[in-house]
Amino acid sequence: MTLPKEYQLASTAPDMAAKQVSTREGEKTIQLVAENVRDFALVVMDASYQRTETKVGETVVRTWWRKTDDPETAEQIHEAAAKSLAYFHHQLGAYPYTEYDVVRTGGAINGMEYPALVFLDGRHFFSGEETGIVTVVHETAHQWFYGLLGNNQVKEAWLDEGFTEYVTLSYLSQQDPLLGAERVRRRLGQGTSVQYYVAEEQRPWQALSAFPNNQSYSDLVYSRTSSMLWLLQGAWGEERVHDVLKQYVEKYRYQVVTGKEWGVFLSEMAGEDAGAFLDYWLKVDMSQQEQAAAWLERQRLKHQKK
Repeated sequence: MTLPKEYQLASTAPDMAAKQVSTREGEKTIQLVAENVRDFALVVMDASYQRTETKVGETVVRTWWRKTDDPETAEQIHEAAAKSLAYFHHQLGAYPYTEYDVVRTGGAINGMEYPALVFLDGRHFFSGEETGIVTVVHETAHQWFYGLLGNNQVKEAWLDEGFTEYVTLSYLSQQDPLLGAERVRRRLGQGTSVQYYVAEEQRPWQALSAFPNNQSYSDLVYSRTSSMLWLLQGAWGEERVHDVLKQYVEKYRYQVVTGKEWGVFLSEMAGEDAGAFLDYWLKVDMSQQEQAAAWLERQRLKHQKK
């Protein structure tokens, strides 16, 4: 990577270990190496950017923000990134990278995930609201669901977005109960009120091109899938669900998993076929509603006996 000498960068690679291979007047060339990643992204920044750093275990968490941004908001975002990375590391399995960068970018993308690097658009650094905290926690959770555990994001987006949103709800509920409760209430409301989508034959388990708009995509892929996992947590308890997710991540780490494989894995963990439960929640098959509820109740009773 060749760039002007006064510029700085953040990338998927461990940038602090990057080797400077040559310098010419006004330029520098850096060699970046990243291992065990499925994507590579970088951001080149001028002198208007500064960074805040925190060590989390073996990982340096860095948040890059502009000098014209609100320092208090930037600090809150950075703290949420560091704390949530530590939480997911404990709950979902070891984070393998030595650096994790959160970079303030332009545009109106809200947030976007890449291995060891996420983007947050600049609006979050001025708002003084909680949107930046929620977004950075969600993007951090993507380091596991999409990053370590891959999936087809076009054909089965629920596998990363839904699981990511579920563990985001878990983190927020622990860290900020009021914020977490409001987020859970909103997701459950959107994820269980699906009469309109039944009529339109819309479901979480469909290709991206089948969603007519962002609202349907959000309600089904994010809300319905995370609602399914939240209700499973009600039957199993958070500790059991997170233990199962940790085993799931470990089994398929650095691979690409399918929805069918998740169904087989869940059935194994449950000790009985989870087909009706998954068909009701992910395919919005209303003929399976009673069977799905009965499956969940059996799981609750089985867990209570243990």
